[in-house]
Amino acid sequence: MMQNIKDFQKEQQKVTPWLLHCSAGVGRSGTMMVLDSALEMALVEGRVDVLGILYKMRQQRVNLIETVEQYIFVYKALVEYHFGDNSCKPANEMVLYFNKLRQLDSDKKKTGLEIQFEKLRQLETPFFQQRCLTALTPNNKNKNRDPYILPPDDGRPVLKTSPPSNYINAVYAYDYGVQNHFVVTQFPLPNTVPDFWQLLWDTGSTTIVVLNEISNKDE
Repeated sequence: MMQNIKDFQKEQQKVTPWLLHCSAGVGRSGTMMVLDSALEMALVEGRVDVLGILYKMRQQRVNLIETVEQYIFVYKALVEYHFGDNSCKPANEMVLYFNKLRQLDSDKKKTGLEIQFEKLRQLETPFFQQRCLTALTPNNKNKNRDPYILPPDDGRPVLKTSPPSNYINAVYAYDYGVQNHFVVTQFPLPNTVPDFWQLLWDTGSTTIVVLNEISNKDE
């Protein structure tokens, strides 16, 4: 996004200040400002001083970057930018990029697609399971088809029923530019069929896409 802004400014041949805002203008705004400054510093000086940049910015606006999670994100984004693969490509380059990903890497003897997928698999960490505490409670364990595919508490629909039966193995997912456009859930287990219909009612969904083969003998 930041690169898009800079490219737009170059096209307009104007160097004008950016206007950033989030809710209070310090948390997400500060994160973006520090990340942009750190990327520029790395390009110009060949080094990065996140703490120093934030210290100077906070002298101009108090509390820029509100949480430790936002601060950690800046470091992770810098590592991804400098050592990761930029997978954002113009649509007219997509075919060439895909063909390149299908080729074997000379060092790792894997295709680019396999390497990218392994990076995604690294998200399956104990840290992720720590976000799924409700799914791991004794009352809910038998409601999960796969013990390694669990919904995080901060992205899970909560059924409008009384606890402990308000849990379901489901998550909201984004569409392009639209939050919570999809609800993704597992094929119901015999003991979660009522929860499935409660989920349908609570979310107001009028479309169900089933990607399982259904037997006529399955009640």
